[in-house]
Amino acid sequence: MPPYPESVARLRSRRTPTSALWVPLLVVSLMTAGCAAPTTASGPAPGTTRWPSATSSPQRSPQPTASAPTDARPTASAPTQAAAPPTGSAAFLASPVPARAFRRDGHPVVYLTFDDGPSPTGTLAMIAVLQRHHATATFFDIGQNAQAHPDLVRAEIAAGESVGGHTWTHPHLRTLTRAEVATQLESTRDLLRSLGAPARCFRPPYGETDRTVNGVARSLNLHRYLWTTESMDWTKVSAIDALTTALAGLRAGAIIVFHDWVPQTPQVVDQFLTIAESRGYDAAALPC
Repeated sequence: MPPYPESVARLRSRRTPTSALWVPLLVVSLMTAGCAAPTTASGPAPGTTRWPSATSSPQRSPQPTASAPTDARPTASAPTQAAAPPTGSAAFLASPVPARAFRRDGHPVVYLTFDDGPSPTGTLAMIAVLQRHHATATFFDIGQNAQAHPDLVRAEIAAGESVGGHTWTHPHLRTLTRAEVATQLESTRDLLRSLGAPARCFRPPYGETDRTVNGVARSLNLHRYLWTTESMDWTKVSAIDALTTALAGLRAGAIIVFHDWVPQTPQVVDQFLTIAESRGYDAAALPC
């Protein structure tokens, strides 16, 4: 079950995936790049999953354009992330978030992000997968979940992951007053900071934002991160479909959304990282 109220889960289920119109084209392109399409009746025996080959050609698939993030930076001028000031200092809380890099040491960089945690059934498994691949990622935690499982937030921080806010209760921010938006963002930020994270960034639930949300975020010195690709792992798609959708967005500087409470997602991320590494990618945490 998702770690937020049932009403939120129902709202999520009514959201039409933005990839519905371009997924067929992506699958054809992925097959050209060496990735297997979802298993058919003539494929492997039931219960087996045929993952895309880790030795696939580093050819990139066409990318969706409808959900391109507003925080994208030109690749030519992307600066290297600066070292964070010591925890607890004024600079630690107020220093600006540097731009994300598109390449690092000659390798293209991809950013994996995990929403809605921390999850007692999935967060530690996700951290283990990341460590096995010597990768880092960003966890956008819901405030009430972080309050219930502070040990998991500390585990994320100890593993070198970035931790940002995902509001306190996962509401539709555009339906709230300015004061209510401020409470959602500030309460989550303050809790994460009390647990040791800089928490200088956040992700609005459902990717919904407006002038009020943006203004509150600026007043709280919070940087907003959206995404370039959703894996759609939170829906009832198969593991292979979630992997195929995520791989469709693999490119330098991409920000890909997963959810650490979904049971199959650690397996999907394990396969994603194996393929991304074979194509020369590094997986990094967002500057947060």
